[in-house]
This record gives sequence, C-alpha cells and structure tokens, in this order.
Amino acid sequence: MPDAPAPTPSIPHDQYEALAPLYDLLIPDPPGMNAFYLDAAARFGVRGPILEVGAGTGRLTVELAAAGHEVIAFDLSRPMLGVLDHKRGRMPAEQAARIHLVVGDQAELELPAPHARARFEMIASPGGTLQHVTSIDELDHILLTHARRLAPGGILVADLAGTPVLQREGRYQERYPDSSLAKLSARWTTVESWNESIFDPTTGTTETTCYFHMRGPAGEPTDELAFPFRYTYVSPQDLRGSLERAGLEVLELHGDFRGAPPAERGGDLVTIARMPR
Repeated sequence: MPDAPAPTPSIPHDQYEALAPLYDLLIPDPPGMNAFYLDAAARFGVRGPILEVGAGTGRLTVELAAAGHEVIAFDLSRPMLGVLDHKRGRMPAEQAARIHLVVGDQAELELPAPHARARFEMIASPGGTLQHVTSIDELDHILLTHARRLAPGGILVADLAGTPVLQREGRYQERYPDSSLAKLSARWTTVESWNESIFDPTTGTTETTCYFHMRGPAGEPTDELAFPFRYTYVSPQDLRGSLERAGLEVLELHGDFRGAPPAERGGDLVTIARMPR
C-alpha cells in the first residue's frame, strides 16, 4: 500500500494538535505496556474485536492488529487519530483492514455501525486514559459506560499513572537529565524535556505542563512546545471500588506491568477486571 499523506489536524482547539505529530518521538510508552495488553488478550482467549479507548497515535493499536486482532481505535482527539491513520496507510493491507478509527468521548462510547450495539470480549484503556476525569464520581460513570460495552466474561484492561506530587507539597519540577536527550531529525537534533506539576489534595487532581525545548544540529535553540493537561490520581482502593460499583470483578491489580504489588500511595496501577458471565 502506498504511503498516505501526512495527517492534517482538523480540530483547531484540540490540545493535542501541536503535539500529535511529535507524540511518538517525545513521549515514550512505559516499558512493558504493549506486551501486557497483548498478553492479556492471549491469556483470556480474546477472539472478537477489541475496543481500544484512548488509542491516541496507535502504538498499541498497530501491535494488536499485527497480532491478528480487529481493533476499534477510539479517541477524543482527531489529530492523534490522524497520526494513527497515517501509520495505517503504511501497514500491510491485511493488518490495516483490521483497524477502525472512531472519534468520541469515553464517557459515552458511542460507536457507528456495525459496532453501534456491540459488546466486546476486551476493552483496552492504555496510557492513563481513565484518569482524564475530575472526580471519582466521574470515573464511576465512565467505568459503568465501559461495563455496558463488555460481553459476559469480557475483560477491561487498564493502566493508570501515579503522581509523585503526593510526596511533595505544592509545585514541583521534574527535569530529565541530559542523558535523556533524544535524537529527532535534521531540524531538531535533540530535545530537552521536563514537567511542572501542581497537585490539589482536595480533589486529587494534578495539573501538569510538559515542556519540550528543541535544539538544532549545532545545539542552538530552535523551537519550544508546552503541553498542559490535567489528570486525577486514583488510589488502589478507589479504583477497586469504582470497578466493583460498575459491576466488574477485579481479577488483577498491580503496581506495574511486571506484576509488582500496588503502592499504598502515589504509585502506578495496572488492572484487569471482568464482567461476570
């Protein structure tokens, strides 16, 4: 299949508009993430289509499709799905045909035909997608919406990021060391990145801005990008409670993709929950 043209963002106010073309270069997946989702699909014998909520640029999507799964790649951001569409145009035709792009809100999970009323053997929610909420009540609503999309015996697989702000007070800055400078292109040889975050203990929300400073071949500054976003920290107890209120059985709850126990406070979470048969 010939290369597709580079995607053109079509939502002018989408916060991912500027970041989407650079997302894969600047923001790596946590080690072991894709392998965990692929392993879950294999362990639970998933044969039907997988609904991936928060598919983004499709880093997990393309691996699921390559493994033989049909994937409904669902995301709120057109620019991010535009990057995935560009990747799809470069894939073997058989794999590309397994990927279906849907723009929508995870709070509703409205799907077009032929999946409008579908219930799935597996819903994947990678990269902290469930944390784009402002309260546990909102998380309850989203998980109930997800549960209604699961077939009996179907699984929800999700990962949520921790927040180091819980170990600090107020604003903190996390600056990556010089050794993390990443090769980009002839125009942007390296990028220096850091985060600045403010945690609100009354709501559990963290407001973070990721800063990226690009440098040219001679080390000269060329471009700067600031990416603000907000997410809610979810404790192991809150996540388990929210899953159970949605009618799901929590099968696994880990602190990372290797199966470590979850930290009591501030750590990452990885879970598999099942809709009872």
